[in-house]
Amino acid sequence: MHDLCLCPEVTTALSKICGIPILPHTIPHQLGHLNYNPVVTGENIDKWHVDTLRIDYVMFVTDPKSVECGELQYHKGTKEDFLANRKAGNPLDETKVASPAIPEPGDAILQQGIMVVHRAKGLSAPGKRIAMMNGYMPQDIRFPDFSRYDQLVQVDPPHIAASEYARHVQWMARERLDADLAEFAFSDDKAGMADRFAFHAQMMDTTATQLRTTYDGVEHFGDG
Repeated sequence: MHDLCLCPEVTTALSKICGIPILPHTIPHQLGHLNYNPVVTGENIDKWHVDTLRIDYVMFVTDPKSVECGELQYHKGTKEDFLANRKAGNPLDETKVASPAIPEPGDAILQQGIMVVHRAKGLSAPGKRIAMMNGYMPQDIRFPDFSRYDQLVQVDPPHIAASEYARHVQWMARERLDADLAEFAFSDDKAGMADRFAFHAQMMDTTATQLRTTYDGVEHFGDG
């Protein structure tokens, strides 16, 4: 499992699809976690949601043709549209729900997880449905980071979630500082220099605030 999640050949292939160099995510929680279907028939595997990372894939471990339903579904629209429709109290427009066919176990769907509203539908008859998710992040550390400690701490032991998130932010800070040093040039642009220091300071301050805050509740957009 560890070798698959960090496999350089897979990462290179996915980088070509994404059009940018990517890396396996630096937060171990985002690597190789598994979803199992609930014991209760008809109960959805997860609710409508977006992920807390930029890029991930969902791979079917079990044969998707061996169970009834259990599709990975996504909303054909922006998350802002989805939330606006929910806020207005409107029912879900089924014409905007896509359920791509998965041919075989080992096939996967690659997605921009933070941008795509999706869910895993429940089984309509008893069976076994297992899927594996693996997360990635852009190699270029100038891209925004969508990791959310407030959500990670809901599903992992607090000391694990805090340690993994702190290490992740420290890694990003180091890489961004190294990039600033590599591109450094003598200049009279004091405002630009100050802005870069303010950016790093804000990232550290925001992380410190998140680690000191108590959170309650996993964010999702409903079941229906």
